[in-house]
Amino acid sequence: MATAPQTGLALITRGFYKHLRNPSNTGAPVTLIGIGLGIGNWLSLAVLLLVALVLYTLRIRTEDKMLADAFGPAYQAYRKRSWALAPFVW
Repeated sequence: MATAPQTGLALITRGFYKHLRNPSNTGAPVTLIGIGLGIGNWLSLAVLLLVALVLYTLRIRTEDKMLADAFGPAYQAYRKRSWALAPFVW
């Protein structure tokens, strides 16, 4: 269930957030790649990545809508100059 951001908060666009809208959206799939490689089974790696991609796509869409509603044009401008999941990819 999605929750709205607290009122009175500022949109952070510096540090890790300068290029990535939510750094954990990048870190978790990287961790899953490590787990898949550690298992040593390419099918397991593929399944982990596919499931992660589907779930993170849903999460990113929900976050984007919620933050656009909360921060309006400032978030839309930030969204255009930052990455949702992987730099130079998405």
